[in-house]
Amino acid sequence: ALNMLSAMSTIRELLLGLPLMEHNEKAKEWAATCQIRLGMHTGSVVASVAGKRNPRFQLFGDTVNTASRMQANGEPGRIQMSEATRNALEQVKGYVFHQRGRGEVKGK
Repeated sequence: ALNMLSAMSTIRELLLGLPLMEHNEKAKEWAATCQIRLGMHTGSVVASVAGKRNPRFQLFGDTVNTASRMQANGEPGRIQMSEATRNALEQVKGYVFHQRGRGEVKGK
């Protein structure tokens, strides 16, 4: 889902429309103010499936760690991405970027 900003509003609409939340005012309030932070980085990863009874798909590597740090330093309702991701998306065309300045990412 490259269009994350669109996805965030869709998720919020889905949460607001859940029948289970119909009579739960606290849940309605949470869904209306839900803020998502996303971190994106482009690079290589190692993927695996671990577990026999309850298998889980996992990603490992510096790319995953960097994306996690990008998310942790991001702002709610925004996508924080690395320069590598921005460069990759510029090749696709159709994306608009707003630079908020350079930030330090731990370990980089």
